[in-house]
Amino acid sequence: MKHVFLGYDGREHVAYGVCKHSIERRSSEPIDIVQLNQTSLRFAKMFDRPQNNWVDERDGKPFSTEHAFTRFLVPELCRRNGVGGWVLFSDADFL
Repeated sequence: MKHVFLGYDGREHVAYGVCKHSIERRSSEPIDIVQLNQTSLRFAKMFDRPQNNWVDERDGKPFSTEHAFTRFLVPELCRRNGVGGWVLFSDADFL
């Protein structure tokens, strides 16, 4: 099974849905699509990087999407869930 991690930004909910549908529709084999939703990851105690007004409090730099830092959790999420082999991370603004 192929695994795709899609960055999720609540401001771009429709784009996420279109991207997910596009991947599922065009995949020639089973595919697991995982939404990298910062709110859900915080609730699960997997993401706690502090932020304030779209600025990261650890390095003081701005970021433009809710998944700017959650993308770096992909290797750990794979390890915890026994996902081996190649995986793909993508922003959700493509077809």
